[in-house]
Amino acid sequence: MKKQLIVLMLFLATTTFSQTNREVLFYLTSDKLGMYDLTENQNYPQIQTLGTLANYLYIWENNLFVVTSGGFSSPQTTLEIIPLTAFNDFISTQDTSVIDNQNTIVELENSGNAYTVVGLTDSTVVVTLAATSKLQVVNFLTGEITNTISENVVGNPQGSSEINDNYVAIAMADWYAGVGNSVAVFNRTTEQIEFSIPVRLNTTDVMKLSDGNLLATSWGSWSGDENYGSVMKINPTSYEITDTLDFDVNLKVTKLIQINDSLIYGTGWDVNFMILSGLINNNTFEFEYQSEGIFSNDIVAKMKDGKLAAQFNGGIHIYDENQNELTMFESDYVNFATSTELSQSSAIHNETQATNFRLFQNYPNPFNPSTQINFNIPQDSHVKLELFNTLGEKVATLIDKEMSAGSHNYQLSISNYQLPSGIYFYKLQSGSFSETKKMILMK
Repeated sequence: MKKQLIVLMLFLATTTFSQTNREVLFYLTSDKLGMYDLTENQNYPQIQTLGTLANYLYIWENNLFVVTSGGFSSPQTTLEIIPLTAFNDFISTQDTSVIDNQNTIVELENSGNAYTVVGLTDSTVVVTLAATSKLQVVNFLTGEITNTISENVVGNPQGSSEINDNYVAIAMADWYAGVGNSVAVFNRTTEQIEFSIPVRLNTTDVMKLSDGNLLATSWGSWSGDENYGSVMKINPTSYEITDTLDFDVNLKVTKLIQINDSLIYGTGWDVNFMILSGLINNNTFEFEYQSEGIFSNDIVAKMKDGKLAAQFNGGIHIYDENQNELTMFESDYVNFATSTELSQSSAIHNETQATNFRLFQNYPNPFNPSTQINFNIPQDSHVKLELFNTLGEKVATLIDKEMSAGSHNYQLSISNYQLPSGIYFYKLQSGSFSETKKMILMK
């Protein structure tokens, strides 16, 4: 499998950079990554150029995962993996190469038309491949595909969501075959579809609400009497549909954002904006269609403190929880966005006082002939820093001694070790704390 270094994709984030809270909106325009810094009111319209039709983004275990479907005319389907610390480094240096140097791209099955990714364990995620009706499990620490699943994948897997510690949900859409009418329940440990929940035909997405219930969206059939959209609420314990809301023929939900415990905003096919209320904590559905207003086009993402990012009139508008506009910047059509809080400090600008154990991404990465490993320890303790190859064999002990509390760094030079080019893992241990990160040596 070919490995490359590439870029990230669209992303909305609330993050911490060197002990300073900073809200950042990452967004995709065509095949470009843009970023708007809300804290400094600074727009970066083109950080990187991406692959064909990058259409989904997911945060898991301090990494950003970007799904590139390749489009209908391109066979290339990829999963891009970017450490969240790369964003800190870009802000600090204004150098896009710090993102390039920390990215990994995994080539998935050709013509798979990847849609979404959802986390399984602290080292694996599963990607849905709609066109080939398969799922692929990726070890994001090594960048390797570890499993390809086709058994019990009935339909075209698209949207996915966490359910609980044991399961994830995967929506089975219908691409003209008339068989995509379920939400598959995928076991995170055995990596198998354990059972399926019967739903309406062409279920395109599934999301987990704040109360634990699942919300599945269906487009129905492509013609005839069943050609209308639906939203179905599913109990996460009994896995039964507890309520259903059917729309008229042209209203098919494509994206939902939960605003609070009783309100959901959404967009759909042939509809600019909709409000769904009463979906949470009770079984009564209410629906309001709004064709105009401040949110008269796609809702891009919900941000920190109730803020919303909406796209229309040639730009991205950001509003507070009372729908007062805070800022606006010009942008082309944004395909997808999501939000998170980043707590990792920059690998370039470390915290001066360590309050928690922390192992940072080495910099530069890939490297030759040397790289710096930074880490924090909050108290005087015995520290061990070791280097392993992809077989799990220890190739070097870098540090093995008592160290004082604070921020530390280790300069790894290949002149001190006989290391061939390739992927390595460095592991920090101190007391009960243990963390491992990946580095790449390129000669």
